[in-house]
Amino acid sequence: MDKVLVREYLLEFAFPKGENNSIRFDVVKEVQPKAAATFGIIEQLLTEKTALSSQEFTIADALLAPMLHYISCLPAGFNLIGDYPKVEQYLADLMTRPSCQKILTAKKL
Repeated sequence: MDKVLVREYLLEFAFPKGENNSIRFDVVKEVQPKAAATFGIIEQLLTEKTALSSQEFTIADALLAPMLHYISCLPAGFNLIGDYPKVEQYLADLMTRPSCQKILTAKKL
């Protein structure tokens, strides 16, 4: 998940590698299907009995929360959260935790 969501998708917004440090939207759009497939996997995991569906805050939550949060801050068309209602609700639930509110501030990329 980290490879696709962070290294291939988010980092282009955070540290653009295009001309004059511009975002290479062609690169992002090329990776977007893989990012969407990854969201599909997360959506499925949230329906199963896994660490992500636990009532306890787990290391899986701690690793996934920043990825999802930062993607939720992307501009329209690149923020994939809304296409996956279980992922959207999962992130909303995580963001009710004081620790997540303190660390994951709303910063538009």
